[in-house]
Amino acid sequence: MTPRLLSPQKQSRMRRDPGTGRGSRHLAFTMILIAVVIAGVLPAFPVAGQAQTGEDARSLQVAPGTGSIEMHLAECPPGFDLAAGGNYFDDCHALAAADVEIALTSTAGFSDTRMSERVEENGPGVGIFESLAGGDYTIAVDWPVLPSDTFFSYCSEADSDLELAVTPIDAGTGQVTLGEGQRIVCDFYVAHDPRFASPLEISAFTCPAGAVPPSDSPAFSEFQTACTAPVPALDFHLIDATTGADIVETTNADGKVTFAFDGAAGADLYAAVPLEANEWMFCSTNEAEPAFLIFDEAGVTTLEPGEQRSLICSWFLIEEETAAAGASTRDSTPAQATESPAETPLGTPVATPPPATELAPAGDPDAPLARISSAVLTCPQGYDVNVEGDDYAAFDASCTEPLAEVGFTLTAPDGAVQRQVSGNQSAIGFDDLPPGTYTLHSDIPLEAASEYLFCAISEGGDRYQKEFDDRGVTTFANVEGEQLSCAWFVVPTSQRGEETGGSLQVDLAVCPAGYTGEQFFDDCHGNGVADQEFQLTGPAGELVGTTTVAQIPGPGTVTFTALKAGQYTLQGGPPGDFGTVELVCTLPPTDQPFAVSFENSIATFSLGENQDVLCVWYFIGEDSRGEIPPTPSVTPEPARSEILVTLYACPPATDGSGTYGGATQDAY
Repeated sequence: MTPRLLSPQKQSRMRRDPGTGRGSRHLAFTMILIAVVIAGVLPAFPVAGQAQTGEDARSLQVAPGTGSIEMHLAECPPGFDLAAGGNYFDDCHALAAADVEIALTSTAGFSDTRMSERVEENGPGVGIFESLAGGDYTIAVDWPVLPSDTFFSYCSEADSDLELAVTPIDAGTGQVTLGEGQRIVCDFYVAHDPRFASPLEISAFTCPAGAVPPSDSPAFSEFQTACTAPVPALDFHLIDATTGADIVETTNADGKVTFAFDGAAGADLYAAVPLEANEWMFCSTNEAEPAFLIFDEAGVTTLEPGEQRSLICSWFLIEEETAAAGASTRDSTPAQATESPAETPLGTPVATPPPATELAPAGDPDAPLARISSAVLTCPQGYDVNVEGDDYAAFDASCTEPLAEVGFTLTAPDGAVQRQVSGNQSAIGFDDLPPGTYTLHSDIPLEAASEYLFCAISEGGDRYQKEFDDRGVTTFANVEGEQLSCAWFVVPTSQRGEETGGSLQVDLAVCPAGYTGEQFFDDCHGNGVADQEFQLTGPAGELVGTTTVAQIPGPGTVTFTALKAGQYTLQGGPPGDFGTVELVCTLPPTDQPFAVSFENSIATFSLGENQDVLCVWYFIGEDSRGEIPPTPSVTPEPARSEILVTLYACPPATDGSGTYGGATQDAY
């Protein structure tokens, strides 16, 4: 079926001239009516002077199975900037995104797809779904999504100015409610950041051991022939040279992954595989013969600066010959050292290793299994290590409050990952650990707190301080049977430099229409909304900020800084007439509840001196019946989970192959 294009979509909130477009729709309806008269079927409609009952009117308006959803897909031009006055309809609507799959599903079991088609020379890509019953529909557009893309959707009735709420789910996906007999037109737009116009496509493969002859300059054809098994679920890291951001993308089931980056500036790239891994990479532009890229001693290869261009790469991992489990394939010397108080101990210095009964002989196949346990405690707000001290005695005396709901990740020598979350008693414990070197880190954001760790080889033994690298990771080297007992102290801190005053971060997320659940963070937090204004009024007057979505999935975020202490009111986000708001405010990093009164879509609170507050604004649209659902009780979710960035420090490699840290991202 060839799509028919309705008159230009009227977007009263987005168009500079909202009156344009109405006449053509009315004219179209008039022509249809004339055709009906000529065909002699006019008696099916009420005529002038003929009484029309309420039942007749309702039957025309809500005839089941006569609704439709017409999709318009458009791709904004290079350089489009909404913040600089850009307009989605005026600047993008005429630029069709054709040959894009549109999937439509409903909660009642409806499912169908269309491919968008260019119907007019200066118009969008169009896909039409007809004969639809009323209900909630999910629209999923299969855009070729890049990490830097921005998406916008807008729906309205086909013959009126009535805007309809679209609940975003993720990139190119949203939910809309269709009334019986209703005709809807939806515009979906995608805008590309011109700074990230260079797509990078990587295909990852493994090679059997010995399949590729050793060489300093191997031929791409040798790998292409011998290495055909794709590598799924592998993390690649791209360090953008412009922003310094670490962009992580994971290969799909076919071993493929796509990045977008600033080709003019270049980037660094590495894969999350063991440092001793035997990896090779070839890249080409414009289907030229692939060129061999060199990995440095840290396992990083550099994409040199150049013009904006597409880059197609093949990454190969050559499997090693059978080696002892957990042993390095590039270092056959067995490790003899075991976890001991190598860092400066506290109290009486320990001049010799712990008694032999606490350590198993290195390499002993019958070595007892180890345990690493720790209490997790937080220090009071304002705790200053330069005044109160940074030794175990000082922390033990002042920092006694258990810190619950903090995630910890332990990575084993083989890359296996264990996760634990501290409970109300704040203790964590990892049991039955085979011999080897382990790394451990928390989910606490680096910018939110400083961490101090003290351990003893056995319960009641002398405590020594463990060191963290600049990524917040501590290492337990060559553990063999020790029963390590630790205390993990968290000191809340601020790293805003010279900035003074308090701060307020607002995360805006949209829940599904009519949402009545209680898992707000799980069900709603990833549905961020951009370009929504919030007004914060306080001692310095009115401050206005607009939400931006930094990543998908993720919330729309706006931050107000350098705030004086005093009374504040906060309002904004989607109009309150179309739904309700569930507001959750906490004090990071401990997630202690922060008192806020909320009435008539306005939050009122008192901000203390240099106090930092995080508020999550969950918007719940009206359900399909137009009724406001009851407000559920909500448990505040940890703010750390959506802002955590964990980095890893790596030792130098012995040759030019391999990458950071020796494991996958999860393994760190």
